[in-house]
Amino acid sequence: MAGGQFAATVEAWVREVEGGLLAIVQESTQEVVDLIKKPVGAGGNMPVDTSFLQNSLQGSASSMPLVRADHTGNGQPPERGNAVQIEALIAGMKLGQTLYFGFTAAYALRQNYGFSGTDTLGRNYNQQGRFFVELAVQQWPQLVEKYQRRLAAKLALGV
Repeated sequence: MAGGQFAATVEAWVREVEGGLLAIVQESTQEVVDLIKKPVGAGGNMPVDTSFLQNSLQGSASSMPLVRADHTGNGQPPERGNAVQIEALIAGMKLGQTLYFGFTAAYALRQNYGFSGTDTLGRNYNQQGRFFVELAVQQWPQLVEKYQRRLAAKLALGV
């Protein structure tokens, strides 16, 4: 094998590996987002009444989405929300890039972490946290492993 041909073979292999790594990260990230939004009634941890909380999940490549007091929803069907925007963000990410995901609904923190006491509007709460964000993110290592195995199987089959 001539030097130029060897270098081209190595370059092609590196591109294939990088593409596989990116696919693993993208698929794992999308599944974490899906798990965060998975309703309690479907086996997840997110409490869902009107789907406003689910639909307030935003993604960004530049900064953490902020809570917006004026946010009144986006008129999307339950569980869909900003899924198209988030899917496009994940599909366009690069290896090593940081993506930020956050809720714009003002009550997201209370739903996730719980709250006991009186809020600024004088309402009393004794609400247990659902920890839907943490419980989904904790699954990251298993998701990465799952997608690594899937990719290895595809490569072994020459798919």
